[in-house]
Amino acid sequence: MLRRLVNTFSILIGIGLIGLALGATPASAVSIDFGVAAEYNTFILGNFSGSSDTQGKLAVGGNATLQHYSVGDQLPSNTTGNTLVVGGNLNYQGGRVYYGNVAVGGSSTIDQGVYWGLRNNGQTLTANMGASLPIDFTAAGQYLRNLSTSLATLAATGTATSQWGGMFLTGDGTSDLQVFYVDGALLSSATWWNALASIPSDAHILLNIMGKNVTMTGGQQVLASMSDRVLFNFYEAETLQIYGISVEGSILAPMADIIRAEGVIQGQLIAKSMTGSLQQNLNLYDPYNPGGGGGGNPPTAATPEPGSLLLLGSGLAALLGWNRRRRGLVAVAA
Repeated sequence: MLRRLVNTFSILIGIGLIGLALGATPASAVSIDFGVAAEYNTFILGNFSGSSDTQGKLAVGGNATLQHYSVGDQLPSNTTGNTLVVGGNLNYQGGRVYYGNVAVGGSSTIDQGVYWGLRNNGQTLTANMGASLPIDFTAAGQYLRNLSTSLATLAATGTATSQWGGMFLTGDGTSDLQVFYVDGALLSSATWWNALASIPSDAHILLNIMGKNVTMTGGQQVLASMSDRVLFNFYEAETLQIYGISVEGSILAPMADIIRAEGVIQGQLIAKSMTGSLQQNLNLYDPYNPGGGGGGNPPTAATPEPGSLLLLGSGLAALLGWNRRRRGLVAVAA
């Protein structure tokens, strides 16, 4: 009995220390796909209040307040299905849904212009859908939060530096997913993006943004030619401000409230909530699949820090030590 207890205890100590050292190790390559949100230009998990436009499809998990707002004007004229999906209540005063239908989980209050715009084009608005809503926003939110967190475990393939108020990105020259970690404070103070170096022309760029409160402003023209392959992952952000900028890429910020939204985004936007007049242009993110470009070298999981390796060694040493001691205890018990 004593032998079994000591043996079990020693194994648990070793496993625990090893687990602390290595953490949850992600796969050596990762795909980037927004799941159900992939077809939506704008995907807000909570409430949304806007007064501009979304050129593609718009999905809002909470209540939506739209004023002089257009949806879907750049979609194909033969678009079918739901172009505007609202999980809570919809208050739509002025504007138009150009193509497709409207699905609302709660109540719907729309003005005559919006109503006749839908009716004259043979479009439908279905309210009080409740559980029959075409999107499960709870499941989508969990998926997107998990995605954002997992992307932040990838090892950097290059460096992001700030000089003279500008951001500089230097890659490794080969990886088809170029991964950078950017301090949110540096991003907030950057007024322009100056140069890209050693980044294959067909690569995807993942910018993991650190910090809870971040601002995006300034020019990003250097990213324009590859904006459908650029992703800003705000994996720690709780609040985000966007103004005075054309964002050249997509934003994944499933835990952030966008409290100021002005300017333009040339990509998809995923956030917890948003208030503002940001113009959201139709430029869907091109999902990343390992080996799709840039030399075919996918990124790996982050390498354990020296301290973690020391802890791992300590765990193994402890395990061996307990095994030796176990033999002595068993011999005495005998």
